[in-house]
Amino acid sequence: MDRRNFFKIVAGSTAAAAAAGCGRSTEKLLPYVVPPDNLVPGVASWFSTVCRECPAGCGVMARNRDGRVVKLEGNPDHPVNQGTLCIRGQAALQDLYNPDRIRGPLVRDTGGTLRPSKWEEAETRVAEKLGALVKGRQGKRIALVSQLETGSLGRLMDEWTAALGARPRIAYEPFAYEAIRAANRIAFGRDAIPHYAIEEAAVLLSFGADFLETWLSPVGYARAYAQMHAFKHGKAGTFIHIQPRLSLTAANADEWIRNAPGTEALLALALLRVILEEGLATGGLDTRPFQALVKGIDLEAVAKQSGVPADAIRSVARTFAKAKPSLAVGGGVAVSGRNATHTQVAINLLNYAVGNVGKTVRFGPDSAFGKASAYRELLALTQAMARGEVEVLLLLHVNPLFALPAQAGFAEAMKKVPLVVSFANQPDETTSQAHLVLPDVHWLEAWGDYSPREGVHGLIQPTMGSVPGYEAKAVGDVLLAVGKAALQAPEGKGPLRWESFQDYLKERWKALSRELAPGKPFEVFWEESLRQGGAWRTIAPLQVELRQEALQVVAEAPKLDGEGQGPVLLTYPSFRFYDGRGANKPWLQEAPDTMIQAAWDAWVEVPAETARALGVSDGDLVKVTSPHGAIELPAYLSDSLHPGAVAIPIGQGHTAYGRYATERGKPRGANPIALLGAEPEALSGGLQWLSVRVTLSKTGGRRPLAFVQATADQDDRELAQHVGLATARELELRGAVPEKANVPSMYPDLKYPEHRWGMVVDVDACIGCQA
Repeated sequence: MDRRNFFKIVAGSTAAAAAAGCGRSTEKLLPYVVPPDNLVPGVASWFSTVCRECPAGCGVMARNRDGRVVKLEGNPDHPVNQGTLCIRGQAALQDLYNPDRIRGPLVRDTGGTLRPSKWEEAETRVAEKLGALVKGRQGKRIALVSQLETGSLGRLMDEWTAALGARPRIAYEPFAYEAIRAANRIAFGRDAIPHYAIEEAAVLLSFGADFLETWLSPVGYARAYAQMHAFKHGKAGTFIHIQPRLSLTAANADEWIRNAPGTEALLALALLRVILEEGLATGGLDTRPFQALVKGIDLEAVAKQSGVPADAIRSVARTFAKAKPSLAVGGGVAVSGRNATHTQVAINLLNYAVGNVGKTVRFGPDSAFGKASAYRELLALTQAMARGEVEVLLLLHVNPLFALPAQAGFAEAMKKVPLVVSFANQPDETTSQAHLVLPDVHWLEAWGDYSPREGVHGLIQPTMGSVPGYEAKAVGDVLLAVGKAALQAPEGKGPLRWESFQDYLKERWKALSRELAPGKPFEVFWEESLRQGGAWRTIAPLQVELRQEALQVVAEAPKLDGEGQGPVLLTYPSFRFYDGRGANKPWLQEAPDTMIQAAWDAWVEVPAETARALGVSDGDLVKVTSPHGAIELPAYLSDSLHPGAVAIPIGQGHTAYGRYATERGKPRGANPIALLGAEPEALSGGLQWLSVRVTLSKTGGRRPLAFVQATADQDDRELAQHVGLATARELELRGAVPEKANVPSMYPDLKYPEHRWGMVVDVDACIGCQA
C-alpha cells in the first residue's frame, strides 16, 4: 500500500490526524488536481495542541478542513480541561486570521517609521549587535522578557541567555498571583501555587478568587466546580463567595457575601476564631498557637469594619469547618493590595486548621504560575534600562506599555535602549515603539510544548500550514539563528547546536519518553503524544507542615493612596479580554459582558446611591481620578456593588492594537491600570491592584453603552416555573409529577408524530460562560 492510498483510507481517523499534524497545506487558491498526501478534499481532520491564549494551558482539538483550521474545541484527553474550552479559546481563530496580523519583519528607519524588511536583513542586524556585546564581554546588557513559558521554548530561552551571558530571562505575566506563592513560602516553606481540588470539596469558600472567570485555570476549575456543585446521589456541594462586587463567580455562589474591599484577611481570621472557640478544628491539632494569634480578633469589630454581620461570620465558619473536606481559596486580582500576602497566609491557616492541606490543597502538582517572575523583577529591569544598562531588549508576546502602570516608567526606560526587538505577531502598544519586529508564528502554526502544572506536558503541533501572505518565523528558530551567529559557533557545535527548534523539542521529548515510558520506542511515544495532545502522569501530593512564621500574620485592611473619603477602585481582569490581549477579536467585543450585558466598550460601575449623589445616570461620562492618573468612562449604575467602591474591568483602552480594539483610531474605552501606582507589595513583589481611592466627577458628556439586554427587571414574573426539592420528591413518590399546568387554552394540544425534542440546562452546573 502506498502512502497516498493509506491516507485516503484513514483520513478521518485520529491516526491520520496525528501523522498529518506536521504537514504543510497548499497555499494557492486552485482546485486540487493531485491533493496533498495529508489531505482529502471535503474531509475534516482533527489535530491536538495546547491553547496559549492564557497561561492555563488547556488542551485543544483543531478541526482542519481543506488545509485551514475552522473550529476549536476542548481536548477530552487533556487532564486540565477534559474537553471544555472557554470563550477566549473559542475566539483564538480570530488571531490566526486577523487582518491586522504583521505580515513580515519590520525595521524602524531613520525617520522613525516601521518599514517592511527581509528576514535575513533583520536577523543580521540583531546578530551583529548581540555578537558585539558578547565579544566585548557585555552580555549582561542583553535582556529577554517573555510571557510565561514552562516547556521547551522556556528552557531554550534560558539556555540562550546563559550562552550569551545575558541577564536571566523574565517570565512576565500581568496576573502572576505572587501573593499566593509568598504566603506558601511563609506558611509551608513552598515557593509554589498548589493544585486546588475543588471537585472534592463539600463546601467551597472563596475570598474574591474569580476561579470561574480568570483565576489560575478557569476552565479546569469551572469543570471541577460543576462536578462539585451539581446535584448527585442526593446531595450537592455548597459554594460561598466573599467579594465586594457581584462578579460571574459571585453570581454562581449559593451565598454571596458582600464585604468592604480589603477586609478579606480580617474575615478569614474571624472565621478561624469561631472555629477554634467552638471546637471545630481538626482533631489532633495543637490549637494553642492559633488561639494566641486570633486572641485580638474581635468579631463585632470585624463585622463593623467589613460590613458582614457577626451572625453571618459564625454561620459561614460552622458550615466550612463541619464539611469534610472543605476548601478555602483567595487571591483574586481585584482584592490584591498591600495586605495580599497576609490575606493568603490567613486563608492558609483556615485550610490548615480544618485539615484541608494535603486533601483539597495539594502541593506537588503545582501550577505553572509558580514559575512566573514577580512584578518586582520587571520593575528592577525597567530601572536598569533607565540607567542605560541594557542595550538589547527582546520582548516575546508581552505588552508592558499597556499592562504596567505608567508610574513604572517602562515607556521612558525603553527609549534609552538602543535596540528593542519584538516577536509579537500583532501590533500593540509596546511593538509600536520597537526598533525591530520579527513576527512569531501563531500557536496553531507552531511546534512546542507547555506544562500547565507538574505532571502535565501538553504538546503543541502545527494544525495547519502558514496562513498565505504572512512571513512569520518561529521564535525558537530565530533565537537559534541569531545566537549561533553572535557566538560564531561551528554548525552543530556549541551551546546552541540545534539546527531548528523542532530538533530541540524532539530531543527534550526523547528525555521525557525515557522518564514517562521507559522501554517504549520513542517514535511510538511521540505518535501517541501527538494524538492525545501530550503526556501526563499523576503527581502524589506532598506533605507539608505549618511554620511558625505563619502565625505572625497581620490582619488589617490595606492602606490606600488617595483621598480618605473617596471610593476604593476595584480593577479586575475582563472575562472576555483577560489582561487586554483579547481586545482585537471582534467575537469577544461583540459578546456581551456576562453581568453588565454591555458590548464594544468599557465602563465604570458606580453604586446607585453614589450616582444619585453625583446626579449621574447610566451612560453619563464620568471622570475617574486617582493620585496617579485620570480616565473618562461611561457610568453603569449598580444596585449590588459595595457602596464604598467603584469597579472598572481591565482590557479596553488600547491605543495601538488593531482595528477592533480601537474606534476610528481612538481607544475603545479606557485602561484602569493608568490609575494605579507602581510600588510592589513588600512581601511578594506583586503589583498592588487594590491600592487607590478615586474621586468621581460628572463631565457633562454622554456615551450610552450598547446593551444586548436592556433591563434585568423581571416585571414580577418568574424566570421559569419551579418547584421546591422537597415538594418534587413528594410528588415523585406519589407518582403525581405534573407535566403542565391545568390552564385552559385556545389551541389544541401539540402532537409529536415522530420525534419530540427537548433540552434541560442544569443551572447547578452551568455557569453562564458564553463559550
